[in-house]
Amino acid sequence: MVLRLEDPDRRNALSMAMLERLLEELEAAGRSPASVVRIEGAGSAFCAGIDLDVGREDPRRLGDLLELLSQAMRSIRGLPQVVVARVQGAAIAGGCALLSACDFRCGEPGTRLGYPVPRVGLSAAVSVPTLLGTIGPSRVRSLLLEASVLDGETAFRSGLLTHFAESLDRLTELVEALCGDLAAKGPEAMRRTKAWLNELDGSIDDARHERALACSVSTTGTEEARALLESNWTRGGRR
Repeated sequence: MVLRLEDPDRRNALSMAMLERLLEELEAAGRSPASVVRIEGAGSAFCAGIDLDVGREDPRRLGDLLELLSQAMRSIRGLPQVVVARVQGAAIAGGCALLSACDFRCGEPGTRLGYPVPRVGLSAAVSVPTLLGTIGPSRVRSLLLEASVLDGETAFRSGLLTHFAESLDRLTELVEALCGDLAAKGPEAMRRTKAWLNELDGSIDDARHERALACSVSTTGTEEARALLESNWTRGGRR
């Protein structure tokens, strides 16, 4: 089963409508008999992050987007099926948060992953509950506080990507082979194993997600965020 972010002209920036649609599709996926769910982005990028333009009139409106993003992360991690992400190009901030909730993340040399949001006065804490079990506390601390963006090979070495294609042309082949291999395994055994892993690493703990969300939302209405976001828009930036 394939779920696709579809706004290639804007590099699949996460608007309210896109996140609401994704949540609906994730709910339907959870009820489907599919044993593997694949998430991908249309066009040249997986996802360039949340749509910061939503906050032009009032940066606090970004909190609504972050709440939907948090729900999407929980839905992805909570799916009974194994989830595979196909990552071409950018997967920045909110895009990287979605990836962190997937079980497998397949990228290529042109993949760019990271959390530059402190540069616009926002916190990426919302991503921490799923990131911790993905790359570990030390690497999470470095990634979020340095506000760095990693190339595909570096992301693969750090564990942020689980699989790496030698070129963009080979990415689809890699993803399809992985999905086929996963689908050939016992679906009930896979579901039970995933559920136990989720319980052990705390990545489906609603209380942890709510605290992480509150941390990120608390930064959206600060004077710092207003000033840095305005500077970003003046320069013509989106994320």
